[in-house]
Amino acid sequence: VVTGGRPTTWYGGWSVNQYTTEYSVMTQAENSSEWIDQGVFVGNTERYNLVTNLFMQPVFTKYVRFYPLKWSGNAVLRAGVLLQQGCVDLDECVTMDEAGGNVCNAFGVNCTNTEGSFQCACEPGFEFDRSVGCRLPPVVVEPPPDESGSAAARALHGL
Repeated sequence: VVTGGRPTTWYGGWSVNQYTTEYSVMTQAENSSEWIDQGVFVGNTERYNLVTNLFMQPVFTKYVRFYPLKWSGNAVLRAGVLLQQGCVDLDECVTMDEAGGNVCNAFGVNCTNTEGSFQCACEPGFEFDRSVGCRLPPVVVEPPPDESGSAAARALHGL
């Protein structure tokens, strides 16, 4: 987000110094009724220059609310929202699923974010399955080789 104060205002010949020094931001996704607190941010220290603050993680949202908390003069806040261009790697280890946790943590295993994906770390000898968590890998049983023509098979059958 980008914020600024009231750059130039004259009331009866007086220049008014008005800007917000601290504010909070809330966001709401398109199909949600829940407002998510994105944190408290340091705003402007004077009225002319713009100040940029970034969220800790990319936010996919339709609505943004700014709440001035501290200010100089009056609570004046010019605000803009920065948009990310191109692809954004989501940290699936931080992003919450419908149950309020990430896929790995739902099963009590460690999560490692990778570019475009993630990995759940199971104990050695186990593999991660999204439906059940960590499990033993499936055992593939190979049929024994056909030994009907071997010397041992012929001796066994008295051939």
